[in-house]
Amino acid sequence: MIKLENLTFKYNDGPSFNFPDIDLPDQENLLITGNSGVGKSTLLHLLSGIRRPSSGQIIINKTNIENLNAAQLDKYRGTNMGLIFQQPHFVSGLSSYENVRLALNISIKDSEQYIYQIFERLGIEKRMNYSPSKMSLGEKQRLGIARAIVNKPKVLYADEPTSSLDDSNTEIVIELLLEEARINNSQLVCITHDHRVKKYFENEVNL
Repeated sequence: MIKLENLTFKYNDGPSFNFPDIDLPDQENLLITGNSGVGKSTLLHLLSGIRRPSSGQIIINKTNIENLNAAQLDKYRGTNMGLIFQQPHFVSGLSSYENVRLALNISIKDSEQYIYQIFERLGIEKRMNYSPSKMSLGEKQRLGIARAIVNKPKVLYADEPTSSLDDSNTEIVIELLLEEARINNSQLVCITHDHRVKKYFENEVNL
């Protein structure tokens, strides 16, 4: 469950945003759309606790994240949220497997096999020992998904996941995100200005 009430944010000497109230039930996904500059990425940063709102409430699975201190919020984000960025960054010098293993903070009996299964579902199992710098754009996007879902998050946030992809890879990535959300019993919140994505979501908020 994701609930926003009276949420506002103001940058120092910059724009201010008033966001619509949202009440998203369990098991439902959400598409957040809007033109550049309307606050889509700001909203993602608020939802994930990267930024604190000027006012209002953010409730994720019955937890008001505004009541958490910095250490509690970091722990909550690590175990309950997965973030997929428009241009994912990885640790140089580490393989794709090691980058995902580094993000794993839940107890798994056989972590190597568990991560392999994720790579296999995403179609990048043959790239486990590759450096991310040697992977294609579409493969890097899937690696970013692998890293985001490795802890089986309750909420999966995706920021412009298809902006650099062609139609074929856009379809693949969105269907993978929806399938991984289903497998992990997560909610997917996708923030985008890409109109190709709309047909995959029943719930949409336009900023």
